[in-house]
Amino acid sequence: MNTEQVIASIDPVSMNDVASLGSVHGPCVSLFLSTHRFGPETTTQDPLRLRNLVKAAKSELADAGTERQVIDEILAPVSSLVDDTTFWQHQSDGLAVFSGPGRFESFRIPLALAEEVTVAGSFRVRPLLASVSGDDRCFVLAVSQNSVQLFEATRYTMARLDAGSIPESMDAALAFEDPERQLQSHSVGGGDVAFHGHGMGGEVERAAIERFLRAVDRGVIDALGNARDPLVLACIDSYLPIYRSVTRYPNVANDVIAGNAERRPVAELHRAAWQIVQPQIAATTAAAIARYRSAVGTGNTADTILEVLAAARDGRVAQLFVTDGAPTWGRIDEQGNVSVAQARSISDEDLVDRAVFETLAHNGAVIVTDPDALGVDTVVAAVLRY
Repeated sequence: MNTEQVIASIDPVSMNDVASLGSVHGPCVSLFLSTHRFGPETTTQDPLRLRNLVKAAKSELADAGTERQVIDEILAPVSSLVDDTTFWQHQSDGLAVFSGPGRFESFRIPLALAEEVTVAGSFRVRPLLASVSGDDRCFVLAVSQNSVQLFEATRYTMARLDAGSIPESMDAALAFEDPERQLQSHSVGGGDVAFHGHGMGGEVERAAIERFLRAVDRGVIDALGNARDPLVLACIDSYLPIYRSVTRYPNVANDVIAGNAERRPVAELHRAAWQIVQPQIAATTAAAIARYRSAVGTGNTADTILEVLAAARDGRVAQLFVTDGAPTWGRIDEQGNVSVAQARSISDEDLVDRAVFETLAHNGAVIVTDPDALGVDTVVAAVLRY
């Protein structure tokens, strides 16, 4: 996949990335800071601030009695970033760094982050969740008679997918058709091609376009498999109703990015596609919140951290709603008993983060929402499977 970063320099973060961070056990160091995209701060202030966070993490690890060798192993990859001039020249608005036994990850994200250093029994991921691509994904099919391209888009990136069996043009799609149809082509305005046949006029043209789009759709289905994310077409207006009539894809957007897709920059296609799918994504989140609120009192919801965490560990959480609030520190012992800590130690973890990890491990959905949206005074809530 060829990822084209359409907004600054970022590292796309998926829920799979978040889930994998949950498998690391402490001491885990999580560092967050805001960064600059341009200007002298990128190679002066920002590296210095990360260096200070590393010093704070080192001090906390040492104060907790962590062996010097372990401290060096955990912090060495973070320290290497401090002196990496090339790295600092390609930043977005925020930087999240995670380093623990056998694991190091850094994510440049398009959200400013409050400066923070946390040393704990697991990574602290909630500040990262607002930038994670979960349900906020779509596909863009850019179609003209001379070119066909399929993209995967998140809120901040656009990636061109391998063509696979998708025909690269109308000529390629119809190359093996009956030659007696005597279709001829000539270039027309806008870079498209008009097809003509003897005695049938526009009916032949539409029939050829329909066969072309049907061949394209077969390739799209092969490429996307069982995906159900919105598919946005970038094409001339007349293609959309034809494609919708032949496609087997279950979620084709009603609106089209109109015009000749060959001449549209990738960043422009991304921006236009996101304007189309954003209302649908917002509606999906609103519907999930409405389901939670309607289920309150039925026994199919939970809204305390202990209830939610127990349900998540049992695989009973279908949808987990979280806010970026203060951590709830605690630990789970070998018997599975959960205790909330009065004062954090480096052996504790944010129990809300642990609920996130457990929900994802059991194929539940994690939804970041506003604290007031659920109508309950809590940083975490869940819709239960049973």
